Order: sequence, then structure tokens, then C-alpha cells
Amino acid sequence: MSYQSDSERADALSSQVVTPPTAQPPITPERPLAVLLVDDNEGVRVLSARVLADAGYMALEASSGWAALELLHSHGGPVDLVITDVRMPQMSGGELAAELKRLYPTTPVLFMSGFTEEPFGRRVQVASSIRVLQKPFTPEALLARVAELIGSAHPR
Repeated sequence: MSYQSDSERADALSSQVVTPPTAQPPITPERPLAVLLVDDNEGVRVLSARVLADAGYMALEASSGWAALELLHSHGGPVDLVITDVRMPQMSGGELAAELKRLYPTTPVLFMSGFTEEPFGRRVQVASSIRVLQKPFTPEALLARVAELIGSAHPR
């Protein structure tokens, strides 16, 4: 088994040619809205994925920023929204968002955080373009934020 350092993983991902689609395929019963959940807390991730799946979204899960990038590379389809925890080991949610902006500039990112006293929380209060779902949150709050950013999984 070989292990890669963070810089080796970054080099490997950066050297791969990633060609994001220029336009998202239309949302149809065959292509539900896809949401990628990134959180190192398995309980939060699994419960959030269940809530989204029950509401009709395709919920993809990753336990780290690196796993999220690998999943996006191998997924083969578009992802309509990325929801990421702010604080994770190895790659923070902010670092993941920066990489996503480079690779998939039109994909919105929603941050989850239980920390508002840290520098990220203070930036959120100043920058209205940063979208945050405060932990703990209810299933209804999660679905409302997702629908606000990408629409309902069941358009009427």
C-alpha cells in the first residue's frame, strides 16, 4: 500500500486534466439535483445525506476535502451544490472551496459551521457572498438552504 503526502495528492490532482461541463444537463427524473456533502463528522454527514435523499436529491458523501475532490473527479456527472464543513483535518472547507472555484467555478458552495467566534465566522458576518448553515441545524433548515441555492428536488 502506498501513502501520499498532501503535496503529492495536490500535485496528482492538479496534473489531472479536469474539464468541467460548460452547461449543466437539464434536471429530469433521470438526472436529479446532485449535492455533495463533505464533513469529517460521520453522523452529521450521514444524517444530512439521508435528509437530502428523502427529499429527492442525489446525495454524495465525502469525509474530507481530498475525498471530495477525488469523488468529483470520478463521479462522471455534474454536482449542483457542495456543502462542506469549515473545520476539517488536512484540508479545510475554505481550501476545498478555493479548489472547487478553480475547477468548477459555477458550482455553489454552502459552508456548515458550529464556530462563529473564529476568523471564518467574523468574515462571514462581513462578506455576504459566503453562505453558511449554522450547526446544529434542523432537516427543514438544511432543505430550505439547499432549495434557496439550487432549487427544489421536485420542481412544480
